[in-house]
Amino acid sequence: PNHKLTQYLHRTWQTQAGLAQASIYVVTQTHDGYLWVGTLSGGVRFDGVEFQPVRALEANSLGELWARAMVEDGAGRLWITTNGFRLIRISGNDVKVFTEKDGLPTSDFSCLVRGSGDDMWACTASGLVHFEGDKVEVHESPGQIVDRPIIGCRANDGKIWIAGGEVLASWDGSKFSRVTLKSVSGNREMRTLLCREDGVWVGTGKGLVRY
Repeated sequence: PNHKLTQYLHRTWQTQAGLAQASIYVVTQTHDGYLWVGTLSGGVRFDGVEFQPVRALEANSLGELWARAMVEDGAGRLWITTNGFRLIRISGNDVKVFTEKDGLPTSDFSCLVRGSGDDMWACTASGLVHFEGDKVEVHESPGQIVDRPIIGCRANDGKIWIAGGEVLASWDGSKFSRVTLKSVSGNREMRTLLCREDGVWVGTGKGLVRY
């Protein structure tokens, strides 16, 4: 904390270092230490030295994916949402693309929230879908979720918080509750969420809010 940013060594990796596309939209680190980087042209894995394409995605001929969210679950599987709202799960060399054929109400998913164990939550246009093993639970409330959620997080009490547009809402296991942010005016478009012990931090078009 006593050092200025300019006192740190830093390095930049761009296309000349092997990165396929320099526009980065998401970065996550999995339990094995690898960094997974989501770009306009798909996901790559970084070991600190070189970037490698995700062979499992290439082998399934999914084309160039604009990765928007990448989250690892408790079982070490990597979940991805794309700009086209596709939901993809990678488990070793196995790739699963979720559609209505899996008993889902939609094939459009816009954000991911890791559960408490091996489960995963995925945002739909009007709510959430909970994936746990082979079990799928759909929780939607078009009356409360009027703007598509683009970001979410899980609080210590188990509540799932989601945000999109000017709508912030939580799922407590039985119902959605909507919250109005009164501490900012003007552009309240919510762009990022962070659940912490001291509350939910919300990044908006007009500043940072703690609820």
